[in-house]
Amino acid sequence: MKLFKFPYLLQKEVFDNMEYQDLFLLSFISNKMKKTIKSCQANRFKSISFIRYCGMNKRTFVDIVAKNHLKEDFVEIKERDNTKMDYFQLKLFGKIIDFRKSRRDHIFEAAFNPDESESVIKSIHNYMLQFFGDSLEYIWSTSDWVNTVPQLQNLSPSISMWHVNPDLIDLENFFSTNPPFKMIEFQPTRPINFNPGSKFYQAETVVTLQHNNYFPSVLRHFQGKQAFVHCTYHNTEDFIEFVNKWKSGEAFRKLEVLNFKALGDDDIDHETVLNGIGAKHIDARKTPPTHTLPKICDWHQFSPSPNPITSHIYVVRESDNRVASVSVQRRKFHFGVWDKTEEEFLRSME
Repeated sequence: MKLFKFPYLLQKEVFDNMEYQDLFLLSFISNKMKKTIKSCQANRFKSISFIRYCGMNKRTFVDIVAKNHLKEDFVEIKERDNTKMDYFQLKLFGKIIDFRKSRRDHIFEAAFNPDESESVIKSIHNYMLQFFGDSLEYIWSTSDWVNTVPQLQNLSPSISMWHVNPDLIDLENFFSTNPPFKMIEFQPTRPINFNPGSKFYQAETVVTLQHNNYFPSVLRHFQGKQAFVHCTYHNTEDFIEFVNKWKSGEAFRKLEVLNFKALGDDDIDHETVLNGIGAKHIDARKTPPTHTLPKICDWHQFSPSPNPITSHIYVVRESDNRVASVSVQRRKFHFGVWDKTEEEFLRSME
């Protein structure tokens, strides 16, 4: 089919009925073909919510997720097997890469030799940036805490570290050799304290389940935006220290929300916490505003959403007069920062 002999609308109709991986392969025919696809499919590319890499055990699956949550498999990047049949070669950013159609399903595969993994992934990623655009969100999602994440342009890594044993892996070194993570799900088998400058604390979102009282070690040096902590034990003084550090501006400058849930039988001492943080109170006759936030990692189906906070209790940060709502309910402690001064916050209820 000589596509360029057909009018634009017919070309667009043909491309609209192709899957992303076919458009990708077709773009290698010529620069003219690539430009035509990008022009015809501009609106379709804008409907992409994110492109996700799922990396584990020397295999990386790439899928494309639209804003309507429909997912399309794109490519599997894997170590070359002994079969030499069916491969065809494409040149991406100066690197020749072998591709073939998967024997199991419709997805196509990109092969790499044992020492080429990162360079192959980098070449494919750079071509995708050029083809789909660098305004999209590119996510690297993994549960592999042995191998480092490729450091690629516009790539936000996340990791699930459930039941990780700090005695078997140098976690401090792992985080130092990786770029800061967008999200960390963290459940170690025993308590661990990271150095104050650890990249662990630079994650935008931390989700952690702990069976010991080391709540302070997780959040004492936290530099991110959202934290979700489930902890078997708690100490009232930890909450007071946390809020007062925020109030003074000493720490948690970027924090948007903290959700804490105690898993043990002891309730949080409500009055002691409120007295210790110098809590302010909204007139009981007024309905306080509800603090809500979308979850940062809306591309992660297991990522929690911040709990809405509707509370008559709040505190004020001294340096910029910003307000944070505070809610203490039996075994739950919720803290939500507003992008409002105290005057603006109170005025919003008038």
